[in-house]
Amino acid sequence: MTTFTVLIPTHNHADTLRYAVRSVLWQTCQDFELFIVGDGVPDRTREIVVELAAADARIRFFDFPKGDRHGELHRHRALQWANGRFVAYQADDDLWLPEHLASLAELLEDYDLVHCMQMEVSIDGKLSSWLFDANADPLALDKMRKSLTGFGLASGAHRVDAYRRLPLGWHPGPKGINSDLYFWLQFLNEPWCRYQSYKWPNVLHLSSVPRKDWDIERRVEELRAWWDKIQTPLQRDFYVKQCLLARRRALMNKCAGWLKSVASNSFRR
Repeated sequence: MTTFTVLIPTHNHADTLRYAVRSVLWQTCQDFELFIVGDGVPDRTREIVVELAAADARIRFFDFPKGDRHGELHRHRALQWANGRFVAYQADDDLWLPEHLASLAELLEDYDLVHCMQMEVSIDGKLSSWLFDANADPLALDKMRKSLTGFGLASGAHRVDAYRRLPLGWHPGPKGINSDLYFWLQFLNEPWCRYQSYKWPNVLHLSSVPRKDWDIERRVEELRAWWDKIQTPLQRDFYVKQCLLARRRALMNKCAGWLKSVASNSFRR
């Protein structure tokens, strides 16, 4: 049994997959198998996966036809072949920092579902993040059901034995809720689920939503640029600190607004 099964679902991004896979292969934790789960992929994706698998025997391709919604049932089918104790997910257009799997593995010894923070990369290159902790916010699950907050696919991981206790596992969710959030909620709705939020950003998330009008060449060039930017520990520390300082400023502004409101209400009394 290996430590991790890493699962990358993919539909039509093709060339961005190279960088997502690179960020898996450079992990400090090297005890993993990598499942690339195709959901009606084009021939270009098949060509790239064949090339990647030829270079690393840990890579396995599941070539499914286009499924319902985002092919969630394909993910469930692939996980029936998992040899890992834990499962981590990577998006086909995101990047992991090299300590990501190692930090999650330590937590998963004691918890069923864990996640880190992510660095959200805006289209103008600015970094931001947010804190999410379902244990700390009594309204967290309700907000997740409305797709108002939560954590991304590439940030989360779970134990395989916990997954097998779920009533359904990966399957298409109802309309109106983010597919990945619906999946995480299956764990969080279970009273037996041991959950932990890791307050450190180990993921660079380059969302497809604000980039929906970009062609693939532009997406690949952006990923290439960010991959080059995080090659050394010094560079990675710089971006993590930049992201955390932005989060600190946002929290301080929020606290200042709250204190101003409290002072104003006290004055009126």
